[in-house]
Amino acid sequence: MQAGSSSRFSVGLVISIGLMLIALGVTTVIYPEIMTRYGIATSNVHAKSTIMALIGGAEIGLGLFVLFGQKIGVTVAARLVLLSLLFAGILIARLLAAFLFFPELPSVFFREALAELLIVGLLAIGIYRSKKRKH
Repeated sequence: MQAGSSSRFSVGLVISIGLMLIALGVTTVIYPEIMTRYGIATSNVHAKSTIMALIGGAEIGLGLFVLFGQKIGVTVAARLVLLSLLFAGILIARLLAAFLFFPELPSVFFREALAELLIVGLLAIGIYRSKKRKH
């Protein structure tokens, strides 16, 4: 994964998050009912198949791109930027939801926001280190 031009930390981050996305996607495809923990109904085949395709399939596809992007010339830094924009977007939407729905949100919502904040921070460090390495 272009280890010569990127730090081991950056490459490790790409591999870790790529594998995490694939694992989450496979889990969602195999067990779409996992989304019921977020209040998403899976009571009919259409709902289950849509969750499998849109959430599980998207996570698998993104994970594969993150892991194997170098095969089509996508740098480690570019994949880290893509991931940071993805997780920053999720975090911003979560913060907006917290502002709009605060009293009713379960505690898991805030733990997930904290995890996403940590991921965005790690990705920022990875981007910095991968860019610094080139100079």
